[in-house]
Amino acid sequence: MKRLFFISSSLDDIDKAEHQLIDAGINGDRFHLLSSNESAAIARDLHAISSLAKTDVVHWMERGVLIGMAGVLIVLSSGYFSGLYESFTWAPFIFLSLVIFGFSCWEAGFVGIQKKNYKYARFDRELSKGNHIFMVDIEGGEKTYVKNVCEETYHMSSAGEDSPWASPFENTPAPNK
Repeated sequence: MKRLFFISSSLDDIDKAEHQLIDAGINGDRFHLLSSNESAAIARDLHAISSLAKTDVVHWMERGVLIGMAGVLIVLSSGYFSGLYESFTWAPFIFLSLVIFGFSCWEAGFVGIQKKNYKYARFDRELSKGNHIFMVDIEGGEKTYVKNVCEETYHMSSAGEDSPWASPFENTPAPNK
């Protein structure tokens, strides 16, 4: 699955494009709208992204999971190789592992909720101009049809494509492809 990005100055055009794509059989759950004018998008019943999705919480929590798993591995392997599990049982090591894992996820999520989503940061200039970012998740052969509808019928400008999934290893704004 890929996500196509389009820039439009008109919510009416985005609304019409959504309806045309839905009529063509593309599920409405695959549309996302990033706009600085959320109230107008909600009034038109467009698929505006949530305020939580505008943050980088998922991206950072994925990092927290990886760090927490490394911490769990260190604690459990140190308990095993030191032989302390024979005198104390595994309970303290398991408890400490859970605490480290939970803290890593929580702390990373706390950092992420304070940051803008790294996939949307590249659109800040367009949003400040009053434009809207229309995103469509596509599968297989839908790309040509979606691009025709958005670019040619409703005169939206293409802003690239990317994966809809966050990667814990990616830390820069996604490039325009």
